[in-house]
Amino acid sequence: MKLTSKKILQLYNNSKVVKTAKELSSVYKNRDKRFPISFDTETTSETFNTISYLYLNDNDIKKVHLPFCFGISMAIISKGIVHLLWARDNSLFRAACMLLGKKGLKTAHNARYDIRVLEENHAVVPVAPDVDCTYTMARIYWDRRKKHSLKALAEILCPELSGWDEPVKSELRKLRTQYTRQGFTKDYVNYSFVPDKIMSKYSSLDSFWGLVLWIYLREKAIW
Repeated sequence: MKLTSKKILQLYNNSKVVKTAKELSSVYKNRDKRFPISFDTETTSETFNTISYLYLNDNDIKKVHLPFCFGISMAIISKGIVHLLWARDNSLFRAACMLLGKKGLKTAHNARYDIRVLEENHAVVPVAPDVDCTYTMARIYWDRRKKHSLKALAEILCPELSGWDEPVKSELRKLRTQYTRQGFTKDYVNYSFVPDKIMSKYSSLDSFWGLVLWIYLREKAIW
């Protein structure tokens, strides 16, 4: 699958959203095994051994001592189509975690972090081995670049899909203002406070780009 900016955009525009655990099971069963399952975690913070806050609802905000994994996204190629999912604390979330415990090729951007988060938060279903890291792959291929974030690399490969984090940043600014006016510190608010309508597209695109990067860099014989 030779990737160009036009092809990447076409893959995303033709993608389908997985909404139930039953759908996910079917997609996984019919997945194209030449490609990995790309996944990404959404957490309450990025730093381990620090206090953060997990937003559950307006009246329930829980204090946690880890970057708690409150949501997960995936991108899976099945029958020539990229299937995307976003799940948060529901049956789809649990089904996605179960898939990560199965054997088979997987990939994530900065995989070591995602694996640690999942295994410390959800140790009942550890992530099975054979996980490629597109962050490491990118650092090998673009060794002279200073930045290897998904956003920085998306701007190279398909600028049309490089601004997907802006709605999340905008929402976080509003939320921080709202909570600081109530007397809370700025670090009180995190991604778990962002509505799922915004978070789902953001996180799904993280996984989509992880999959795209893996395909692109495998073509360059980096891995």
